[in-house]
Amino acid sequence: MVLGLFQTERYARAILSTHPGATKELVDERVTARLARRSEFDRRSAPVRVWALVDEVALRCCVGDASVMHDQLMHLVAESERANVSIQVLPGMVGHAGRLGAFAIAERSGHPSIVYLEDAADGSVTDDPAIVKQMTLIFRSLGTRALPLDASRDLIARVDDEQWKPSARTGARALTAVATEGTV
Repeated sequence: MVLGLFQTERYARAILSTHPGATKELVDERVTARLARRSEFDRRSAPVRVWALVDEVALRCCVGDASVMHDQLMHLVAESERANVSIQVLPGMVGHAGRLGAFAIAERSGHPSIVYLEDAADGSVTDDPAIVKQMTLIFRSLGTRALPLDASRDLIARVDDEQWKPSARTGARALTAVATEGTV
């Protein structure tokens, strides 16, 4: 999935609605909390520096509908143009350690690093040095396989053009065959 910090409201609503037993009220509450975290990120006087790795699968996996995906990918392109944000794509449809679960590493000068680990049930935060070291190693390892920044932005835009952009959907024609006399 796309990192929660970079999710549009519609994408967040669509993905959070897939949880078993999710009520409209619970989804609304979680979307509001996610957007509040996002606004805190935007409000800081000293911008937070974010390096994000996004799996190409997340760009191609339909969450909501095509319009949700188009808006989400265009949002990623816009975010990737911010001076304090680096978004790189892990290309291809191959397995890697990042697919075992989403995570984020927070580092602040003069403080120990912390890791947020996400799974299907919930998320947790730890400052356990062994886990921080392991997740940092995984992040750096994945970063060596990721596309450079400009190539990542280009891939995001290309996936949108090919798969989610409204003109790509409305301009496509279905191939049909009509049997005519004399054809086999």
